[in-house]
Amino acid sequence: KQEKHFRSKEAELIKKERLTPWNVDTLSSDGFEKTIINPPTQADKPKSEDDIGKDFWDEHEDDIKHYGMLSDYDKSAEFLRKKPHLVCEATANYLTIWCITLECQEKNDLMHHVARQTILMQYILELAKQVKRDPRETFQLFFKRIKVADEQYMEALDDEHRALIGRVKERAKIRMETIEKEIEEGDRKSG
Repeated sequence: KQEKHFRSKEAELIKKERLTPWNVDTLSSDGFEKTIINPPTQADKPKSEDDIGKDFWDEHEDDIKHYGMLSDYDKSAEFLRKKPHLVCEATANYLTIWCITLECQEKNDLMHHVARQTILMQYILELAKQVKRDPRETFQLFFKRIKVADEQYMEALDDEHRALIGRVKERAKIRMETIEKEIEEGDRKSG
């Protein structure tokens, strides 16, 4: 009697197995009971945007400064055509910081010139966002546009240039005040 009951249960299980659909849950079994994740090493840690920017600046500082010194649209376009990797946020950031440094050093004419190149780079980046393309693909379009730009577009560019100069002067003033405070505190501590 027990054997008969056992055989009917066995037949029922075989039938159930046969009717069960084949998928990952029914076919596979766990290979491991636990997962061990290695702690991250210094090399595995992702770099912050600041670190990436600083690495970029260290590697391309001379080229960025060369771009900042260019004086006309054709030369700027040609330089960026040869070095398209410079068309990025890191370059715009470097140029802005350089403008602040130049203002602190009272090199106003040079700061105005570099600020103009900074605005051009920012406009290229903005154009890339508008057309949803990589900035390296859009800088040539920007320089074509600016050559035939109407008066309103050029006025907007000049307004942005003046606004950047204002921000640079304000930031340079804050930097100089901070440096003066640090010097005064250093004098007090040593004196």
